Amino acid sequence: MKLGSICNLLHAYKEAEYYLIESIYCGHASKNILFQLGLAYGGQKKYLQALMALKESLNYSLDDPILHYQLGAIYQEMFIFDLAIEEYKIYSEAYKKDPIVYRLIGDSYVHLKNYQDAIINYRKASELYNYKDILSLYNLGNCYFELKDFKNAAKYFKSVLRINYDHAETHASLIPTYINLNKYKEAKKECDILYMLDRNSYNSIGHCIN
Repeated sequence: MKLGSICNLLHAYKEAEYYLIESIYCGHASKNILFQLGLAYGGQKKYLQALMALKESLNYSLDDPILHYQLGAIYQEMFIFDLAIEEYKIYSEAYKKDPIVYRLIGDSYVHLKNYQDAIINYRKASELYNYKDILSLYNLGNCYFELKDFKNAAKYFKSVLRINYDHAETHASLIPTYINLNKYKEAKKECDILYMLDRNSYNSIGHCIN
């Protein structure tokens, strides 16, 4: 068990799998061993095996929020986003101050094209990060853009630039946002900035090279 856990910490997941399965064969199956085995499988992208190990571990403790978090992560890797959300929400009930889980829930809602619920969770994450997390703010901008609320999209994209003005992806996203707001001068300015920051991105945007 200890060797398996140590190997997981060292990201030596194949070795961890070997030691943990040996422990199970020796009759030492437990919640923690199965949990560590799930992590070892997940680290090797063996998601179905990881899911089975974590679910078996859950039989020992149905209300363990950490297990539900890991199940959410596995479901997300398997593109089963509705189940990922369910598992993450169980975790978030126990850890209401963890901003990462709200961002992960938001990501899952985006994959389901449920941008309104994604916004709710990205806002929670952003608030817990004291509005200093670029990824949460940028994702909020993208969600509003998808909803064609270009004014709010621009608001959040500009919030990102107040933290890091060299964030090329945000400058790129502001270009179509400003065009949809009929702010062509601002869009041209963003093209010029993007040209200096990321030439490949600039060349991929038709609004800039046409």
